[in-house]
Amino acid sequence: MKQDEMTICECIEYLDSMVGDDENIKGCLDYIERKARLLCLDDKYEEDLISTTGKYKSYYIGKVGNITHVQKMLTGNGSATNLFDITFEDGARFCVDREQIEFVED
Repeated sequence: MKQDEMTICECIEYLDSMVGDDENIKGCLDYIERKARLLCLDDKYEEDLISTTGKYKSYYIGKVGNITHVQKMLTGNGSATNLFDITFEDGARFCVDREQIEFVED
């Protein structure tokens, strides 16, 4: 896999395997690998099932997942906003606005 095709989590895992026991670098990597709690979904389909997990989307509200990708998007008025991919252990993934998540410590 090429570096530009890696997710944030895959990059962190790769770098973590390369740094050995350097606690300063490991601390930096831990900071980068952020976790977030999903606060809400606003796509109006919260009761739809996710086919890969068999769980309702609303099941994930309140759960903590990994931020695996951040995308900067331009809004209609020319300003920029970030969209976050939050991925859960069972593989469910949502693309959400900053207002829909809360960053948490491990």
